[in-house]
Amino acid sequence: MNKKWNVFNREWFLNANPSLWFVLTYAAVMSLIIFVFWNRFNFEGSSLFTFIWTYLVLLVAHTLLNSKRYLILWKHNKHDIIKSYLHASYQYAPYLLITIVYEHIFLYRDAFSQEFKLMDLTFMQWDAALFGVQPTIWLEKFLHPAAVEFFMFAYVLFIVYPYFYLVYLYQKNKLPVFHKAMLAQIISLFVALSCFIILPAMGPRATFEINKQGQQSNSEVPVYSQSLKGIEFDFLEEWTGKPSLFQLQYDMWNQIERIKTDCMPSMHTCLCLIVLFYAVRYRRFFKYRKTAMWFWLGGNISLIFSTVYLRYHWVVDVIFGIVLAVIAYYLTEVFYKYWLKKRSENKLNEPQVEWLQRANALRGSG
Repeated sequence: MNKKWNVFNREWFLNANPSLWFVLTYAAVMSLIIFVFWNRFNFEGSSLFTFIWTYLVLLVAHTLLNSKRYLILWKHNKHDIIKSYLHASYQYAPYLLITIVYEHIFLYRDAFSQEFKLMDLTFMQWDAALFGVQPTIWLEKFLHPAAVEFFMFAYVLFIVYPYFYLVYLYQKNKLPVFHKAMLAQIISLFVALSCFIILPAMGPRATFEINKQGQQSNSEVPVYSQSLKGIEFDFLEEWTGKPSLFQLQYDMWNQIERIKTDCMPSMHTCLCLIVLFYAVRYRRFFKYRKTAMWFWLGGNISLIFSTVYLRYHWVVDVIFGIVLAVIAYYLTEVFYKYWLKKRSENKLNEPQVEWLQRANALRGSG
């Protein structure tokens, strides 16, 4: 067999994105569960919606951040542009593959719903034990339309932070850090996706929501006395049918968020903290370091707080998200040191993005 294409060749294995092997292993395990319990699964409603929009976000960010390089390559070698998208798609592949698993978590949830019941009442009790009150209900006294708008914007930044940082590292040709940041996120996602099956929860917004008759089905569960409202604009309601930007974003996120029992742990918290760890550790990569640190620190703190303020998560979800982020970060550091050691033993250089090197060289000579 041609050595170049032999999957079991050690050099090929060590040159691959390390996250890819983790994702393929996890996907194989999840596929095996489907095979063993085939009769329990109903595949109606399966789709690739999350995969498609995530891929589009990555491609748009990738294209915008590399626009100057693409103009140079267009003049000198158009084939490099095609190669760049192929290489980038391969490097982002682990993230894209894990979105497919995420998209189908509901299959496992439905298949094992008798074994794994909703955990919201348990998490509600944990929050009460920790704080003596229900945090999302206590925060009602601080509700304000302007604050609701701000924190909804911060919450939706989840679409930006984890992906944008990876694309930023890639276009900076910092492939080793790119691999580490992605791997830490992938490891945390393995744990989180498994928890979404065995510890399903819908969050306080569903648990405390007053039903149409104005009564809760469980008298022990408190209810909200105020609803979340943003700053209302008549023209916005005319154009969109939504009274505020908050409502527009809230409804949009509900459409994008296909899995409704994905509270424990908070992946908004976990993924964004992992990115923050690497952004701070490798802050020398940023041209404007102080501005970048304000962007990452301020944005992440606001985003994490928004998960509770907007009633998406129990506080214990956030706490477990923080713990998972720390664990995933350190596991990644251990594994990547081993990975680099094996690369060194096989006399492999640090991985680089070759098309970027060529584009940068052409840019410098121009």
